[in-house]
Amino acid sequence: MTLSRCVVDLCDSELKGKRVLVRCNFDVPLDENQNIMDDTRIRLALPTISYLATRGCMVTACSVYGQPRSEPQVSFSMERVASRLGNLLGQDVPQCNGQDIFNRLRKAKLGDVSLLDTRELQKEMLVDQSSMEKQLAAHFDIFVDDSTEDESLGRTGEHLRPSVCGFLLAKEQWRRAHGSVSGWIQGFETI
Repeated sequence: MTLSRCVVDLCDSELKGKRVLVRCNFDVPLDENQNIMDDTRIRLALPTISYLATRGCMVTACSVYGQPRSEPQVSFSMERVASRLGNLLGQDVPQCNGQDIFNRLRKAKLGDVSLLDTRELQKEMLVDQSSMEKQLAAHFDIFVDDSTEDESLGRTGEHLRPSVCGFLLAKEQWRRAHGSVSGWIQGFETI
């Protein structure tokens, strides 16, 4: 999904008090002891998550870790990601599974950040992805796409307005557009 608006296009009054679902790519490499070896992908999501939290949003970052399976896989747990994200943000970032996120949203305060572990939702995605996306979207006000790779949950934004891109995706979209233009200019200069 290509988004023409960025998170900065929303004014503070459109953000404060809103429940925001941010699609990220937290598929980070782990060692044999399940320790994060490289947290670059988590750090790349920080500008968008911090921007939203400081403007009074209740932020839920979500990511599919690994490939969907018929049963949730322990090896794809987001516990380490939630811990590292919390350390980087300087606040507690609880990991929520499946239906837990809806309870968490009811108790969330302005500026809270949580991480949705989508392993339990992956089972539903294999059966009826559209229904799962609509159910998830019903609990949020805004969708922010900040992933350049992970396509699952991507259509959730079709059920939410506004749907905007985060800083990472905006940068990537600009790079792709600018790269194609500069390549054209470079070719033209050769002629």
